[in-house]
Amino acid sequence: MGQPFFERSEEASPNAIPLQRIAYIAIAKTIRTCIGVLLRETRLIASVLLSALS
Repeated sequence: MGQPFFERSEEASPNAIPLQRIAYIAIAKTIRTCIGVLLRETRLIASVLLSALS
């Protein structure tokens, strides 16, 4: 009972995805989404500025 449950189950099935990897994937997806939103907002602001200047 000394070690957490997920470590034991990982040893039982070697092809189980480690929790660390799931966390990395979740963080990467979040960062990618944030960058996508920022790019979209930047494009919108740039187009508004260009139309205001012309």
